[in-house]
Order: sequence, then structure tokens, then C-alpha cells
Amino acid sequence: MIKTLFILSFFIQAAIVQSLTCEDDRYWNFFQLENSQLVTYYCADVGKNFRNRKRFCETTIGDTLVKEKCPNACRACPSGEAGCMDGYPLGWVDSRGNGCDWYARFTSFRCERGEEYLNHFRTAKQVCCVCGGGCANWPQGWHDSDGSGFTCDWYAGKKGRCQADGESFENRGFTANKACCACGGGFEQRGGSSSSLTAEDPENEDSNASA
Repeated sequence: MIKTLFILSFFIQAAIVQSLTCEDDRYWNFFQLENSQLVTYYCADVGKNFRNRKRFCETTIGDTLVKEKCPNACRACPSGEAGCMDGYPLGWVDSRGNGCDWYARFTSFRCERGEEYLNHFRTAKQVCCVCGGGCANWPQGWHDSDGSGFTCDWYAGKKGRCQADGESFENRGFTANKACCACGGGFEQRGGSSSSLTAEDPENEDSNASA
């Protein structure tokens, strides 16, 4: 029974961790009129080639910017360099009781060994900004539909706001529970710069791609 509970706990925690990584919304889609027919596009279609990325990623569908629903396809994932917050779970400490503040001192030495002290199925390299991990609110500059003052910082400012309103006031296709690190949303940071749409594309443009 104990083993069963442990295994169940592992998969629950793993599911939570995965929800923080930079992923496209694979169920979200939009329609385009092409040759007098409605064509359905998913994020996988947007990211299929450079032509589709250039055509769609900066397009707004309703109140939703395509690249905010399809960050991987549009190569718009957070870079890991700006806007970083120590990530899930809030207040994390490693298996020895050391938090991200501890890793921030003698960073190179301590972060190098950060993989050794797993806790809550997370290590310092995943949770702590100083070790190349952490979380970024996504979409950048998001606020809820109730006004520009209700940002992720507002939700983080007082305990209980995520629970009370985190599933309401959707804006740009996101609620606080999806957009804000403080509410369990946002994206896991990744080291290095994210690719931009205007950067040189390594792929040869597919001449048969949809125009």
C-alpha cells in the first residue's frame, strides 16, 4: 500500500513538473480561409516550416497571439536570462534543507552539485535561477481581463489570490493559473537565448508549404 501511494505521488509530481515546461497548447487551433475553404491550423502546423512561422506567429486570433499559444513552434520560449523567478514549488529546499538563496552563494561550485540533492522530484538546476533553472511568467506582460493592474505580480502579492481568481478573468487565452509562476503556471526557464522569428532559419524553405 505504501509503495502504491509512493508511485502515485511520483506521477502526480511528475505531471506538475511537466506542466511548467515550455510547451505548445496542442489542442488550440484556428481557421484560415484558403482557396475558398476553411483550413484548420494547430501549433504543429505553425511550426512546420519557416514560412508558416513567419506568416502566423505574430498574428492575433481573437485576443490571442499565436506565438503565445505556440511558443515552441514559434521559437519564442523564455530565454532563461530575463524575468526569472525561482520556480515550483514555491519555497523549495533541497534534500538537505538548502534553498535557492544558499545556492546563490558560491554559485558555480554549489550548482554543479545541485543534481545530487533531489527534493519534491526537483533539483536546484531546475528550480533556482542562479543554477540555470527557475520560472518565467508567460505570456510576457500578461494581466487578467479585469485590468492592467492585475498582473502576475499582483497575484503573487497576497496569499489566496491564485486560489480565488486564478481560473477566472481569462485574457489573451490565459488565466493566472496558466500564466503566472506564483499560481503554478508560467514556463520553466531554459539557458541560452530563444530563437527569434527574424533570425536566420537553418531549414530550407519548403516550396510546397502552404502560402
